[in-house]
Amino acid sequence: MAMPIIHVRNIPEELAAQLQARAKEHRRSMEAEVRMILAEAMLPRPLHQGPRHVNFDLIATVDLGEWVVEPMDPELGEVEL
Repeated sequence: MAMPIIHVRNIPEELAAQLQARAKEHRRSMEAEVRMILAEAMLPRPLHQGPRHVNFDLIATVDLGEWVVEPMDPELGEVEL
């Protein structure tokens, strides 16, 4: 069974140079690098990953039941409980 062929036209020179550098870094041809990028882009992703951190500067007070977390004191550099 023949594999489909995709032609991509009008790639900006800067993008092509970045792609060539990335392919060289990974010791692949540009064609193989593009296949890898496409394969990675198509991997399933979780519906919601949630925040990786909480910016307490944007929150006045957080009530967690028994715990109440006040915003970070910039001078202390930590949250006081």
